[in-house]
Amino acid sequence: MKVQIDSASRYDDDITKDYGEEIKQAGFDIEVEKADYDECHSFIANFDFSKLPDLVNAVKEDIIVHYPERDGVVDKDMLRLTIYDDYLE
Repeated sequence: MKVQIDSASRYDDDITKDYGEEIKQAGFDIEVEKADYDECHSFIANFDFSKLPDLVNAVKEDIIVHYPERDGVVDKDMLRLTIYDDYLE
């Protein structure tokens, strides 16, 4: 299962611009992939649920864990972590 990480303030953008060092200090490796147009998606290569509290402490924000949805269809082959640093719709 792929684990995508983003933030409310940088949805569909390179998470390393805001939280790269903090995520690395929590022990996670980040891979950034180019997507459509100017979008990027960031993925955690070595995600471990037992280290989720370390990630929350490192970024100093709440993290929402959910399955992504596209066109009303839930993608259960991917898990998305969203750093709640701004308003989400």
